[in-house]
Amino acid sequence: MLGRTAPAFRASPANLYAADPTGAGLTRPTRGDTDAAERLYRNALHLYRTTGSPLGQATATLGLGELARVRSDYGTAERLYRNALHLYRTTGSPLGQATATLGLGLTQDERAMLSLMKPKDRARYLLQRRINEKAEMAVLLSQLQELRHQTAMSVINNIR
Repeated sequence: MLGRTAPAFRASPANLYAADPTGAGLTRPTRGDTDAAERLYRNALHLYRTTGSPLGQATATLGLGELARVRSDYGTAERLYRNALHLYRTTGSPLGQATATLGLGLTQDERAMLSLMKPKDRARYLLQRRINEKAEMAVLLSQLQELRHQTAMSVINNIR
């Protein structure tokens, strides 16, 4: 839905929040629609880069990192978390820094745990992860909604 309107969308701080007032990018993962969520996060990242909002870029990058971790793509998740952490440090957001650092820790913990498992147990664990993906994404949703709110307020305050 948002992807069809993105080419004509004029990126400005005033309409970044209005681009997705229903939070579709955040709610799609809870329905297991991680591909659609990824497209929306990438669209948001592009818009935040266009308007020069490092806090928005960090939030979108963090969302992409969470999606990668849920998909067990640990290398990509670590890279995205590190990028988000750098951006949050740049903006001075302690909550964002803490969330990105937590994501890095969870990613490294999961990667280490998988490396110690026997192949059969690893396959079973990864299958169980896919089954539990929706519950984990619900936790992600609550974390990202807070960050999204902070980003929107930052953009609004910069307009004033």
